[in-house]
Parts: sequence; C-alpha cells; structure tokens
Amino acid sequence: MTRATRLPLQVASVLALLVIAGCGAHSQVVRDYESNVDGSLIADDSGIGWEVVDRFRLVSEPQGTEKLFNRFVSYYGTVSSQINNEGMLETQWDAAAGRYRDGYLAVAKWKVKLSFNDAGMCEWRVGAYAPTLAPCRSFVVEVPKGETMVEVRLGGSNGVIRRTVLRPRDVLIASLGDSYASGEGVPDLRQYGGWLFWKWADAKWMDARCRRSLFSAPGLAALMYAKINPHVSVTHLTYACSGAKMSEGLLEEYEGASPPESAAALRPQVDEFIGDLEKAGRTPDYLTISAGGNDIGFADIVTAAATGSVDDVKKVVKRSVRCGVMSVAEDALTLKAKLDSSRFIRGQTQILLTEYPNPTNLWRLPENSVGIVGTKEEFKEDCAPSKGKINFVPSAWVLGMVMQISREELREINEKVAAPLSDMTTRLADAVGARRVSGIDEEFRLHGYCAPGLFTPNGIVRWVNTVRDSSRMMGLVKLSGAMHPNIRGQAAIARHILEKIRSAECADGKIEEGTPVRAKLCQGDSWRAELPGFGPGPEPLPASKQFPN
Repeated sequence: MTRATRLPLQVASVLALLVIAGCGAHSQVVRDYESNVDGSLIADDSGIGWEVVDRFRLVSEPQGTEKLFNRFVSYYGTVSSQINNEGMLETQWDAAAGRYRDGYLAVAKWKVKLSFNDAGMCEWRVGAYAPTLAPCRSFVVEVPKGETMVEVRLGGSNGVIRRTVLRPRDVLIASLGDSYASGEGVPDLRQYGGWLFWKWADAKWMDARCRRSLFSAPGLAALMYAKINPHVSVTHLTYACSGAKMSEGLLEEYEGASPPESAAALRPQVDEFIGDLEKAGRTPDYLTISAGGNDIGFADIVTAAATGSVDDVKKVVKRSVRCGVMSVAEDALTLKAKLDSSRFIRGQTQILLTEYPNPTNLWRLPENSVGIVGTKEEFKEDCAPSKGKINFVPSAWVLGMVMQISREELREINEKVAAPLSDMTTRLADAVGARRVSGIDEEFRLHGYCAPGLFTPNGIVRWVNTVRDSSRMMGLVKLSGAMHPNIRGQAAIARHILEKIRSAECADGKIEEGTPVRAKLCQGDSWRAELPGFGPGPEPLPASKQFPN
C-alpha cells in the first residue's frame, strides 16, 4: 500500500475511534517523558519516530528488556566468569504454579514512545485523544491494536502538522525441546560465592524443574529480534525441559530435570503448548524445536564419559544410538499429527528445527591454526587430561580432576554420535515439515569442547562447557551443564534462529514496505551492530586474558 492510499484510511481510522469511543471513553495516556528503551528512534518521512517500550514481554518488570539485554552483553563478554549478584528478573512465568501468568498471551495494547527531532515542547495528538503538550523528543503513550494516527504540531496553533500511523504488533515465538533449548549450562544466575561467611548461593533458573534460562538460544533469538525491530513486541513461550526426549517430554509426561518431591509429572510439552494457545486464541508466528539428542542417549553418554571410562561410553553408544534414531523417526509422525491437530498452528506457524553442534568440534583441529601455541597433541592433552590426575582447582573449588572427559572418550563421541545425530535432525525436520536451522555445527567447528583455554586474537574460544565449567557455573560435581553450549554457544545458535526469523519477516511482508524499519532489517545490515557476535569476522579479544579452565 502506498502512502497516498494509506492517508484516507488513516483519517478514517481516527474518525472511527471518535465515533465509537466518544469523548470520555479513551484509554489512559501515559505521560512518561523518560525513554524506557535505549538507542535513537528511526523516523519516517514525517520526521516522527516511534518504538514499542519493553518489547521482550517475558520479562515483566519495568525496563526489563533493557536490563536483560545488558546482562546478556555482560555475560557474553565474560563467558563463565561471575556475571552478577543482582537477583532474578521478574518474568511472566509463575514458577510456583508451573505455568505462564494469566493474560500473558493477551496483547491488546502497547506503550509506545514517540519522538520528533526538535528541541522543546510539541503539541501531540494521538488517535482520538485531545492534544497534549509534551517534550518533542520523548513522549510515551498507550495505543490499542490496529492503526493509530499520530500528529505533532510545530510552532503553535498555526504551525506545521506532521502525521504518521502506528501499527504495532506482537510476534509470538515458542520453543519445545530438550536441554539445548531450555538453556542447560547457562543458568540465569550462576552459583555465587558471597563475602559474608563465604556463603554460596545456588545457581538459579527461570524454571528450576526444567532448568529453563532466559539465556537459552531460542530465548536469546526472541530477545535479539525484540532489540532490532522497534515496531514489535515479542512474546516468548518456552516449554523446553532439560533431559526431555521426543517420547518422554514432548509427547508424554515427564518428571523434569529436577522434580520437587511428591510433585505430579509435567504434562507433555506439545499438549501444554497447544492448550495455552487454545485458551488465548493465539497463533504462534514461529516454533523452534530441539529434540532427539536424549533419545539417542546424549545425557547418558556425557555422564558415562565424565564419571566412567571409554568402555562405558562405548556401551551407552551401542545401547542407545541406533535404537534412539529409530524411535525418533516413529515419534516424529506423532509430533507432526499433534501439531497439525491445532487450528492455531496448522499451516500458519513456521517451524524451525535447530541442528545440534558437535560439542567435540576442534578435535578435528584445522591445519595452521592461528593463535594456538604448541602441537596438536599438546593442545589435546591440555583439553582432556588423563583421568585420576589429582590437582587442586581453586576456581571450581574441586579437589582433583577425576571427573573429566578424556581424549579417547571425545574421539568415541565424535566418531559414533555426531554423524547419526546430524542425520537424525535432517530426517526429523523433513518429517514434521520444519525448516532446518543449519550452519550451527559449522560455526562451532573452532569452538568445541577442546577449543583453546585462552582468548586469542582471532576469536577462537570455547563455546562448550567442560566438566569444570559446569561445576563452576552450577555447583560442585554437577555435570549436567557439561558438553552444552555456554553463553557464546547459545548466542551463536540464537543468531542462526534470528536469521531465519528476520528473513521470514521480510519475505512474508510482515515488515511494512516503504518503512525505515524495513530498510534497516530487510535491505541493509546496520542492525548487526546492535548485537554481540554479529561482526564481519571473529571478534578481537585480548590474547592476555585467561579463559577460566
């Protein structure tokens, strides 16, 4: 629709609001003259810029989007060092009730910040409201669904009038799956050693039973899209649960990763998801799925490698991988049927199935690798020391290195698990009608379990938690975070999910033609500078900074 054809509709919408609402029936105008979102606003031809305030709706506290994004940036820069002791952010997840809060999926209005590049005060008219004198560069109002006309008058009653139309919308991004989707290995708050009597605070999660974190890859992808698109809000629903399988977890009841005593089993993720959609009458725009890894015994393989021997790993691989691949193929048909049974999903939701990165990547160390000191064998020895070597590790408060993953165990996992897992993911995507989010494994090639223990100038750094990383983040001898992506790994997966979402939003016309936001997101790449890890190449990192190992 061109600007010329939109204007009559804009005027008509204002008249309709006047007739329907009347003079005294307007919703509240929020006179908040402070910006709740960082960054400058993108203005259209009218000179008026606007953005939805607190766009990532899962965090419910004021300025929550900005607070979470700032934590993410800080966490991304320090990897597994202490991130903060500021406490948990308030979210729309009711942990006590085990469900999302009432009204979370009902999005009927938005707070929107308006800005005009002029100093001083302006006369603003928003929809059917009476004119309001407010600062030109920061005026926050509340607008309903649909189109809302905005006018700004400059120079008094006889001054120039500029007009634009606000069309905010909500993007619903949901997630099903296992620990790679829940955020295992990246708790919202890692364990914290306080100064008073050296007390330790346990690691904390948005949902402890499933170890769901706001820093999971699907959650970060949703946060990233909220960050770069100022004209939308993003509602993120995650049902992913650490340890979940296609059968026990997605399609059948599951106890959870850390079930409370005497608690009833969790409903199947798919049933819970569809039930929430039915109650709210919402259609998800995107559904991400990460599944199948536990069906082929991934969690058991990691435990065997960390606590047993290479023979134990071989036994689990022999027992689980082949049978698991077959069971996933059967369960995929059931998953497809359940998703298609919902009128809110069938034919309307884009399903994205994320591939698993090979966590042993860089075992296949590239030739002539820059920034790596020593021979390949010395490098591997440092990464995967011999078991039973007793050594005090102050950073992890652990005596010894008995629980480690050896070179032989990494080789077995690489050779016997990685390829079947990749093939299984491709077949699962085809079976459920999903787009495979590929490129993840390739990007992890230089960042796996055996990546160097130093920040190197060319950006080669570990994106996968080791056993000691897991203990440092989550507590003594807690292994569940090992072989899972750390914050940089989660962010890398999130970037690939974001690219699929962004390209779909552009291709499907959801981002309006002729707008500056479309020019930013669909015709340029300036948005990349707003997100960590989206640079043109590996990020320069100080070679002297020791990676915690």
